[in-house]
Amino acid sequence: MVSLIMTVVNEKKTLPQWFKSYAEQSDKADELVIVDGGSSDGTWEYLVLMKNSIVGLKIIQAPGNIAHGRNVAIAAAMGDIIAVTDAGCIYGRDWLKKLTGPLRGAGIE
Repeated sequence: MVSLIMTVVNEKKTLPQWFKSYAEQSDKADELVIVDGGSSDGTWEYLVLMKNSIVGLKIIQAPGNIAHGRNVAIAAAMGDIIAVTDAGCIYGRDWLKKLTGPLRGAGIE
């Protein structure tokens, strides 16, 4: 099982493009865990709306720095493989497949 985790703070403007890029991946994670570190620009509200339309999306509020948010996301993740990304990233179509492929091929899942 693959978990893709991300921390965000005030990323409402970048999240639509991020979700679009993720949706175009040739392989998807089994779950997405996004931790909001205390946004004030509507990011949390946007994530709540997205949770209703994306299967496997887990959202958590955990004010603090990026390291704290990643630790919270890792603790909440269910996957044997945990991939980490950042808001604002735009991926090539096979990014997640190439990133996790060697681990999947090694029998980790």
